[in-house]
Amino acid sequence: PRERAESQARAVLAEVEGSDWWSQKCSSLSHGMAKRVQLAQALLGDPEVVLLDEPTAGLDPRVAYGVRQIIKSRRGRCTLIVSSHNLHELEEICDAAAVLDRGQLVASGSIRELTAQSAEVRVELAPGPTPLEPLRALPMVSRVEFDEARRELVVHFEVEKVDAETVIAHVLSVLLQHQARISGVSKGRGLEQRVMELTG
Repeated sequence: PRERAESQARAVLAEVEGSDWWSQKCSSLSHGMAKRVQLAQALLGDPEVVLLDEPTAGLDPRVAYGVRQIIKSRRGRCTLIVSSHNLHELEEICDAAAVLDRGQLVASGSIRELTAQSAEVRVELAPGPTPLEPLRALPMVSRVEFDEARRELVVHFEVEKVDAETVIAHVLSVLLQHQARISGVSKGRGLEQRVMELTG
């Protein structure tokens, strides 16, 4: 019915923060506004599955941020499948990923699994002491690697025995006791690095 169709159209336009554009022609909208109208069209009718191809391509950072928030707000309401080369963005908005290389599936799983967020901790160190042996002596640690050129410490652990947060606490404690200077800490490798490993 016309009234229901208009009500749903207005609702999805409001969801993409485009209520003020109701009387405008799409041809008069900016690229970012038009992209959000396209997203509203894809969401119209509460579909169970939505396919999005490079949803933030060509958008300025503010509009791209808004589109990511819209996608995240749909979590639990429908399945969104996003095709994109923006791996940092996918890592932020997706629960799982599939990696394709020349048309072949080379890996799939949750973001945590693919990036080893639950199996390794990475610490960037500034020049100075690097206490590898005390770190290797930690009972929950299975292996410690250190890339001198990148000043990156990689601490591996067994997921079944301990979580990443506990490992981070113990690793930082050892580093601070030995006056190591810490530049950054992260869980896992990051989706971009994982994809490079898989498709190299």
